[in-house]
Amino acid sequence: METIVLLSGGIDSSCCVAFYRQTGHEVKGAFVDYGQPANKREEHSARAIAAHYAIPLDITRSVGPPQILDGEIAGRNAFLVFAAMLHLRPESGLMALGIHALLIMTVQSISSST
Repeated sequence: METIVLLSGGIDSSCCVAFYRQTGHEVKGAFVDYGQPANKREEHSARAIAAHYAIPLDITRSVGPPQILDGEIAGRNAFLVFAAMLHLRPESGLMALGIHALLIMTVQSISSST
């Protein structure tokens, strides 16, 4: 089953990659550059993790507000999920992301349930 992991380059998303690979999923990474202050470091880390696990990595770049505020960005995770969904094929099985404290959230593709 194909699984898209929203890969930020951090420990949570790295654990998602490792978990789904160990369970036999065909894992593909998706990185979203939305102009975040750490975008270059995050992309570098996401590329390194994808290379380590030998998975493909799709990169989406978004041009948004002219200035990203420091700290919490309202709706950021929802935006990232929708951006990563652009990489889902109709026959894809899962999209996964890690959010803090190794909480793993999995969203099943709508098309796979119909």
